[in-house]
Amino acid sequence: MIDLHTLIIVILMLSFANIGLGYSLPFDPSSVIKLAADIAVFASYLYLLRTLVRLPIAAVITMRRTWYARKHYKLNTIESLRDGYVRGFLDTRRWTVEPLALVDRLAVCGGTLLAATPG
Repeated sequence: MIDLHTLIIVILMLSFANIGLGYSLPFDPSSVIKLAADIAVFASYLYLLRTLVRLPIAAVITMRRTWYARKHYKLNTIESLRDGYVRGFLDTRRWTVEPLALVDRLAVCGGTLLAATPG
């Protein structure tokens, strides 16, 4: 779900926001429980943001693959929709190659900066 590159990007963006821009980190280190809760909320926020960025692209891929499976494989509606869903939403390999990897990384960078921006 989370790879080393994403973790490094998040740490670098938080460092840039803290040191370069002077923003405070979105974590409260006053107690271990608050810190753990803040990290959990931050990780959930990044996961939701990535999902919202990936959703329109995966929906388009799903619709295209559904149409393709119906036309070329002669599948019925439910089977072609399942094929489109598997190839659109469950196939995560497409997010590791360009240009979708760039979109995904930019979303993580932007989301991290937005989380660290005071407001």
